[in-house]
Amino acid sequence: MTLLHSSLNVPCVRHESSFFDDGNFKFGVLFSGQVVIYQLHKSMMLSQGGLFATFLQGLLPFTDSQDFGVSLPMDQDVPSIPLGQADITLTDFDALLLSIYGSINLNEAWQRSNNNTSHLVSLLKVSTFFDMAQFRTFAVDRLHELSPSLLSSLYKFYLGRTYHILEWLAPTFADILGDRTLHFARLTQVELQWLGSAATYLAFYETQLELLQKMTAACPPAYAASSGCTTISACSSAWTKEWTSTIAFNINHPTSTDWRVGHPLLFQIACLEKVKGMCSDCLEETKYKTSSDGTLTRRPQLLKSRIIWMVEHGLNGNKSAIELWDNAKLAVTEPHALFI
Repeated sequence: MTLLHSSLNVPCVRHESSFFDDGNFKFGVLFSGQVVIYQLHKSMMLSQGGLFATFLQGLLPFTDSQDFGVSLPMDQDVPSIPLGQADITLTDFDALLLSIYGSINLNEAWQRSNNNTSHLVSLLKVSTFFDMAQFRTFAVDRLHELSPSLLSSLYKFYLGRTYHILEWLAPTFADILGDRTLHFARLTQVELQWLGSAATYLAFYETQLELLQKMTAACPPAYAASSGCTTISACSSAWTKEWTSTIAFNINHPTSTDWRVGHPLLFQIACLEKVKGMCSDCLEETKYKTSSDGTLTRRPQLLKSRIIWMVEHGLNGNKSAIELWDNAKLAVTEPHALFI
């Protein structure tokens, strides 16, 4: 709490809705160069406890003669909460007051805000600043339930990183890596700021995926001969030709995303009913081996899991940058080493 001296000639305005005629607790909050005056109910405000009550208990009441809409009189110091230092806006503070007055039913208070996502974000910000566990928990739970159309993975990751919701970091970054519409080169400056240091991991992930894409296209899964095949050489050559001329072309196509996930590619292979020059028994054996041994999915999955591990441990400060990068490289160069 600080005292804002009246000699600064700061405008003083009454809040439009949070100035109750029967209120018995009047105080000011400094927002964007002006003091906004609230008149609330003291028992309800102080019952919240924590840092919020500590702030309010230290505020001096305004005199009844205080004029609104004009500069403060020269003989009065006005107590105010310095929320601007915490990037808390008037809208954020109003979200907290709406929740306090609706604390018997927080869901009803949220509905009164038209189920607004920004209301929950504001409540998260201000409840974290004031260490108000009930409202923070409510905001975290409701935000977590929102669909991606209401709360994007990028912004959710930013909220988790900024407000220390550690349980969000790994799964949300996994969603980011799995989103086929997201590409590092197309991120805006704001989105890069949301990711913070994790943007580097996303760029590394996409670079390695491109390498894996080329490796997958160039190296067909091993041909598996059926026990009764008498034309093994011809079947093997036919399988390689089918892969390089058809499947590899699809993998390398600029619009293809099948290689990122692996499962659509496996489905494409499973749908092969005939390969020219390859006997049906060898085709079925090769299709079974390809789908069961993880040839097409193992390295992308290992890379993804390792990048997620890096983000989770790196942002928590549990691992050094060098150790994180070394582990990431293992996912591409020596995937078996990740299990040692």
